[in-house]
Amino acid sequence: MKAKLLLSSLCVLLSACASHDPEDGYRGIYTYGQDVSNFRLCNTNQVYWLRGEPKAMQSIQSEIAMQSALNDDPYPSIYLHFSGEIDAPPAQGVAADYDGVIHLEALHISLMKAPSNCQ
Repeated sequence: MKAKLLLSSLCVLLSACASHDPEDGYRGIYTYGQDVSNFRLCNTNQVYWLRGEPKAMQSIQSEIAMQSALNDDPYPSIYLHFSGEIDAPPAQGVAADYDGVIHLEALHISLMKAPSNCQ
């Protein structure tokens, strides 16, 4: 029984690792609005609070504002591909309810619509 549990846990961990390669950066859907700055990795249920370098975040915020205006949506979403690092969630605050905090260091791509291989 313990061997099956260990094997099951290992499979879950390996599949989570397989869905993201830190060398290639992070790819997923970013949603922004009042008290929301979340990033969900493609094809997972992992959701992170997104923080980033001011210049990169300013570019993203411009695209988010355009998306919001076009669709009259207070919580617009865009696709992002970027380099960064994941930290554990803080003990308190809005970001404490997420899987962690991603610090965006360099934006590679932002698109109004996610590619078909990112659900």
